[in-house]
Amino acid sequence: MIEMEQYVLAGDCPIKLQPVKLAVEFGASASANCSTTINHHGMGWEASEGAVDMVDDVQFITWRVESLTHWDIKPFCYINANEQCELTLQVTVYKPPDRVSISTVRHTGPMIEGSQYELQCDVQNVAPVHLLTVNWYKGQHLVKSVESDHHSSITPVNYSNTLWISTSKDDDGVQYRCEAELKLGPEGPQSPPVVTSDPLNITVHCDCPIKLQPVKLAVEFGASASANCSTTINHHGMGWEASEGAVDMVDDVQFITWRVESLTHWDIEPICYINTNEQCYLSLPVTVYKRPDRVSISTVGHTGPMIEGSQYELQCDVQNVAPVHLLTVNWYKGQSLVKSVESDHHSSITPVNYSNTLWISTSKDDDGVQYRCEAELKLGPEGPQPRPVVTSDPLNITVHFYLPFSFSSTQ
Repeated sequence: MIEMEQYVLAGDCPIKLQPVKLAVEFGASASANCSTTINHHGMGWEASEGAVDMVDDVQFITWRVESLTHWDIKPFCYINANEQCELTLQVTVYKPPDRVSISTVRHTGPMIEGSQYELQCDVQNVAPVHLLTVNWYKGQHLVKSVESDHHSSITPVNYSNTLWISTSKDDDGVQYRCEAELKLGPEGPQSPPVVTSDPLNITVHCDCPIKLQPVKLAVEFGASASANCSTTINHHGMGWEASEGAVDMVDDVQFITWRVESLTHWDIEPICYINTNEQCYLSLPVTVYKRPDRVSISTVGHTGPMIEGSQYELQCDVQNVAPVHLLTVNWYKGQSLVKSVESDHHSSITPVNYSNTLWISTSKDDDGVQYRCEAELKLGPEGPQPRPVVTSDPLNITVHFYLPFSFSSTQ
């Protein structure tokens, strides 16, 4: 008489993988072990590379590849007991960038004190892009870190991110650089793959005797806006050029105001100018913003209850927001902030729709939990306080879980 006892979990399998996750550089070797403690009728590995034929007299079997060249490989170990079950090994295949470079956008030559400029970081041939973080440095100081929110490809792609800077006389000679970092988690190499650009040297000219107050503006579309321009020297005329609120040149003042009652130009850039021996000018950086019409949260490709131990993708949809490059999506589980993602879309300063996703793993403790997302416009100190924030309705999570059961058979 032989008595055999099994414990089975719905969606579970009496298989142990070691490791449970892998991060492997494209072209490198990879291996993982699969083991079981029960009697079976055969076990093996299925994979596009390194498959292992089924054998029935072992309780330990290894998947091994000398040079991994499949981006979407999903090896799974299977075992035949009373029925076949399987467990998939999560493999992230990565590639560090070929090159990282930094440049100014639509500008060459020296910069002018008090003006704004856009820098761009170009990352060439990196994978997977959704695990990429771009770090911006001014000298040795970290200025900003931006996590990519592109999920379109697991194969190598090119990726760009931009940073706006405001210049002062102290910035003359400063170096900016950017670095691309692949955050692969604990299963990745101990030192995350990082590629750094050559430095970009900044030259700042101090040419104009004009003072703006304020030096920057953030204005809601359709709201009023104003700024003052002043000088302490004699001149032959000063004025404002702008697509809205232009002020004709006058020569008997040392203070002049630009004013708009209802700002309706998205790309407005007022310029105060002064004529001395030659004309000089100073631009007023204006960010025109619009709060989202609506923010909503949903599950992707799934309806109904979730299963304990599985992964699901949530999506946050932000409708009609501007400017999108200043948008941050904050994800909450209950009252706890789970993740903040800064948008790296720079395609438009006019209102657009924007989506961001979050992967979650469920446990029995998640039954009844509420997820929500919020869209926050980070407009800087020149923006309104508190910051413009629009929050979704909550998404209620239902999780089904199963208790282990046992059965015995007598032969």
